[in-house]
Amino acid sequence: MDMEKIDMGNWAEYIRSLEQNLGYLPNVGNPRSFNEKILYKKRYDRDSLLTKTADKYAVRSYVAEKVGSEYLIPLYGFTERAEDIFTIGLGKPCIVKANHGSGWNYIINDPENINEEELLDRCHEWLNSNYTDIYKYEWLYKYIEPKILVEKLLQENTDYKLFMFHGECKVIRTVTGRPKKALLTHYSKEWEHLDVQYGDYEKGEPIDKPVELEGMISVASKLSEPFDFVRVDLYISGGQIYFGELTHYPGGGTVPYTPQLFDFELGNHWKLT
Repeated sequence: MDMEKIDMGNWAEYIRSLEQNLGYLPNVGNPRSFNEKILYKKRYDRDSLLTKTADKYAVRSYVAEKVGSEYLIPLYGFTERAEDIFTIGLGKPCIVKANHGSGWNYIINDPENINEEELLDRCHEWLNSNYTDIYKYEWLYKYIEPKILVEKLLQENTDYKLFMFHGECKVIRTVTGRPKKALLTHYSKEWEHLDVQYGDYEKGEPIDKPVELEGMISVASKLSEPFDFVRVDLYISGGQIYFGELTHYPGGGTVPYTPQLFDFELGNHWKLT
């Protein structure tokens, strides 16, 4: 999606439609809040590295180059044809995911009892969908060649999402409670609990600071180096840090924070150039 092809009337309508959700009319011309700056990034930033690092297959080479392949979750295989999914790595607990979208995952805990029809339908749906057509203005997914990946399923159930501004960690979000309910908790980089709610997600109880915290921040700093902002998602399994994904548009710039002031405080860390 080239910038000059964006219909500015539709863009203006899109921005107006976010006012009720965010609690304020986003000012993308003079952005101050975190959500406004995500919208600004969606509108103006066309760095090709955004597409490479949003591609869940291509980003693996980026991670290996930046921090080393030991941080990659083992990949059992990949395919560009839904029908081939049953020939690659489904004999162990795994996660099947599409490389060209967000949230397109299928978890297999019990390889002996796979709903093959459901999985095949899901893979067909992903391969025949373009995330940019579904979520307006998230242009970076548009030109990713669709693939289905099969990765090892990590058993630990905590996601660590590090908000990196100009290579520095400012906030960390943990996601616990899955698969029943996602519970979100926010911390400073020193692991001080922050009383913040994100959208309608329920707040979780604070958890102990992981012994791997400094290692995670170091890994995230290296991975985020080329970007003014990126969220680096990591996992810990058996004391080893694993890479999850790089997220350039968390929530698409459309999910409110409570208190609203936090949205603007977070935005203060992001210096647009």
